[in-house]
Amino acid sequence: MVTDLKYLQKATIKSDVVSLTIEEAQQADRKIIKVADMPSQSVKNYINANGLNLPKEVAVTLSDNSQKQLGVAWDTSNYDNSIPEDYLLTGNLVMEQGIINPEHLTAKIKITVCDDLGHSFRDDLINSLDNAYTSLKCIPLRTEYKEHLIKEILKAEAVLDTKNPTSRDYITVNRTLSKIAEDMPDKVWYFTSPEYADLDDIEHWVKHLPNLIEIAMFTQESRDRLAGEINKYQLELEKLTKTEPEYDDENDDESKMLVYNQWLEQVQDTYKSLTADVKKLEPVRPTGYPGKYGLNNLLKIAREKTACGKYTQESLKKLNEAIKTAQVVFDNEKADSEQVIDAEWALRDTIDSLEEDPNASKPSNGGGSGGGGSSRRRGSSGGSGGSGGGSSDGGNYVQPQTGTVWDINNSLTKSKYGINVTINADDKLNTAFLSELMAHKQKSVTLKCDWYNWDFYGTSIENTMPEVVWFDTTISTVTPNHAQISKLTGKNDTTVLHFAHQGKLAGKTKITVDIDKYANKKMFVYQYNAAKARLELVQANVNVNASGVMAFTITEGADYIISPTAIKGAVIVPKPVPKPVKKTAAKPAPKK
Repeated sequence: MVTDLKYLQKATIKSDVVSLTIEEAQQADRKIIKVADMPSQSVKNYINANGLNLPKEVAVTLSDNSQKQLGVAWDTSNYDNSIPEDYLLTGNLVMEQGIINPEHLTAKIKITVCDDLGHSFRDDLINSLDNAYTSLKCIPLRTEYKEHLIKEILKAEAVLDTKNPTSRDYITVNRTLSKIAEDMPDKVWYFTSPEYADLDDIEHWVKHLPNLIEIAMFTQESRDRLAGEINKYQLELEKLTKTEPEYDDENDDESKMLVYNQWLEQVQDTYKSLTADVKKLEPVRPTGYPGKYGLNNLLKIAREKTACGKYTQESLKKLNEAIKTAQVVFDNEKADSEQVIDAEWALRDTIDSLEEDPNASKPSNGGGSGGGGSSRRRGSSGGSGGSGGGSSDGGNYVQPQTGTVWDINNSLTKSKYGINVTINADDKLNTAFLSELMAHKQKSVTLKCDWYNWDFYGTSIENTMPEVVWFDTTISTVTPNHAQISKLTGKNDTTVLHFAHQGKLAGKTKITVDIDKYANKKMFVYQYNAAKARLELVQANVNVNASGVMAFTITEGADYIISPTAIKGAVIVPKPVPKPVKKTAAKPAPKK
């Protein structure tokens, strides 16, 4: 049956209400011929997909040259705020009556994720400088530390005057200033020994107490605590000033000396109590390091480096050791700021010292059929619905999760629709989550790896893979079957996808991969059948978007070959036809 209007002859629809030819009806619908360009946006790297301020409507031009505002349903599956780069988001137009979109035009907007660390570190350094100026002006400092602080202030000012300072430049000087702040109460400030203290020492510190509680380098709680003691020490200073006895150690008698010594003991006790309260000021964590956020991000970056295939084995060995050391600090709930900073610093230095392997290649540059290519990460490339584990299949919201180790089953139980888990390339996951998916068909799990995603949908799960306890998610472009596959692919432009898990999966599973050399092409997906030494067509005409993202469905882990051209000699395996259900004739009703 032909349903496209262009194949119908001119005809007339008549009723008591309307008489309209199909040709006229076709002309009545206005076509969308252009979608307005959307202004680009720049966002900070802590803004996730839910926090984007995307336009709800877009202007379109219709075939009669009129303008119309239409709603937009944005697809943010390829957006990853943890990777500072440009993301091109597309949005489907929300159609209205009388408007058609035969060309399937979409709205587009470029989102640039900025590496905001430099900007925040700059602000932190400015705050540290303000504190340093206050310390220099208002607080009695030991001479050697005073000179040291002046030098660090000059270094910090030089960094701020630099045209393009790096985050590392900010961190270097800011860390020193922060270290001085931590040492101040015990090592930097000048305290007279209590046995030598006099009224002038008390007066000096009482004068500067209001300045101390204004310095942001100390925690608000400790500043508030000290602020509550200021009035007490002001009154104590007034009392001691009024009661100071006159005493001449050369001419006065022993009784006057006794009175004076008693008063002096009060001075020393007051000074001792005052300085003890001052030393209770607690420095905040060094600025620029909000908890373990920076270390967590750096661990992610480091693991990406281990999976990108660009570096020598020797330098990667050192990086893996640094990752293990940093992970111990990250997992330690009692780690202080100094330990976190040291771990971050050591990891950053190891990353900087990575040596590139001249023989390494990337799948985007041609990896062939597994001839030495390596995995490449572009962030969370998810294709349609990739970040939502089913957002394209009904718009279900999927609770986002991030991290390296998660109690997936617990998270999945609490989630309404499913979870989205970011994992490392070498992670093995317990298959217990499959039972939850089988029990709740509306849920889904998306495993976001380096440059590929796994999507498990409850509606497609057939079993819990009972023979597998730990499921290996690794996909690489290097296969032990390279020689055999090369004979079958010949000179075709191909890339192999070797699945570490070899064998049946829990059911139909969507695989999304990101290999940008195939951008805007249609691909053939083949499975290598080792037993029969042949390639079997899995799917043809698989669309690859402008970012190099494509998705296909599989039911088992194996070696898959993707190619923009059909491979000669590959076979098409017919799908098994379901056996017809035998109908049992109804038994005749028993005779009465």
